[in-house]
Amino acid sequence: FWRLGGPRENSVMTFSNNGKTIVKRTVLLEKQSIKIDENYGIYLHGRYLPLNPQIDWAIQNGYLYIPQNSYFVLGDNLPHSFDSRHYGPIQKERIHGAVLGVLYHENKQ
Repeated sequence: FWRLGGPRENSVMTFSNNGKTIVKRTVLLEKQSIKIDENYGIYLHGRYLPLNPQIDWAIQNGYLYIPQNSYFVLGDNLPHSFDSRHYGPIQKERIHGAVLGVLYHENKQ
């Protein structure tokens, strides 16, 4: 995974969060930025995403910056996902690796 250059935009990764292994999609890479509004919201691919204002976001001149060795991740089910909007960017040392496929998926519908 790291020999291939690390996480890329839109890749799926696993990482540690409070002792649990989490799976999320990478949407912003280290050193990237995105415009943020006065209500702590961003527009990403045409969708408005509110951010947790209690996080110590790296904001400068109206832009949210992703720190070096960090990544902004989102869940694929945005309305119900607990992700970087809530707990901030993921640091590189917390990442386990890339998700290459799914072996088993239980459909609960």
